[in-house]
Amino acid sequence: MVVSNTPAVPVTLSWRRRLTFVAGYVMHKTVLLPRDVRSPRLRMLVYEAAYSICRLLGRRPLRMAFLDITRIDSVFGTFHLRPGTMDAACASPAFERPDVDALLAEFDRAVRMRRDVVFVDVGADLGTYSVTVGNHVRAHPVRILAFEPSSSSAALLRRNITANGLDDAVDVRQRALGDGSVTTATLSFDVDEPGSSGLDSSAIVVRNGHVVEEHVPVSTLDAELADVAELDLLVLKIDVEGLECAVLQGARVSVARAAETVLLVEDFVDTRVIEHLHADGWLLMMKVTPYNSFWRRPRTTGDTTTTDVGNVIG
Repeated sequence: MVVSNTPAVPVTLSWRRRLTFVAGYVMHKTVLLPRDVRSPRLRMLVYEAAYSICRLLGRRPLRMAFLDITRIDSVFGTFHLRPGTMDAACASPAFERPDVDALLAEFDRAVRMRRDVVFVDVGADLGTYSVTVGNHVRAHPVRILAFEPSSSSAALLRRNITANGLDDAVDVRQRALGDGSVTTATLSFDVDEPGSSGLDSSAIVVRNGHVVEEHVPVSTLDAELADVAELDLLVLKIDVEGLECAVLQGARVSVARAAETVLLVEDFVDTRVIEHLHADGWLLMMKVTPYNSFWRRPRTTGDTTTTDVGNVIG
């Protein structure tokens, strides 16, 4: 294990960041939504309003099947959806918008520096991040791997990749990633909210029996990237509903091989991931939403990192 020589930095939103997030959340789901959604604008405005009210009240969002939103065309791409599910929230251009913008800025930085980039989307769902990144870097040689174990979500992911003309850019792999301790697992698939499905059944809230089980193969990121001879900039997005630590355990060799790794990780389902990252020598870059945080890991020498944490916290 690599032990960081820098103290752990609390990973919380400052009051200023929190106010900025709330203001941006409201703006992107109301005033800016008609600008960012090309179709269907009015139905998405209704959907986002109802969705946000339910979240504010601490209730599970309504399915709103009557809106019949089966496809969204936005500034980030074309997304086909499963009617009567929460897919519309995940495909909305307002979804995790500060994180999306910050991630795209990292790709812009990499392109300017002419880095060789491998982007790995772990827990790709319908393709929100894979499609967005694929369209953003279309003119540049960025390799994209999208991992999604659910058969329903993987099929929709492939459909959205094709709809955006990204078949040659995005490699879809229908499997879960873990720490290498198992090769198969049981996925709890949330029929109403597919994006919340996962291998950790304790993180899935069962309502009205709308969760089905599916046996899926499990690999490790190290095994999946074994064919990549040189790793310059490795960009990871990990959203696996509570099993982020296991994915990171199975990625240690790849992270050590890469000259630099940038990580966007969901940190609110299992907050232990923060302790794991600090202990493993990751450096906090920034946190701009309550859901995720950005981390950076330079190639290490010996048992200490070679970058000063003060230079990377945003």
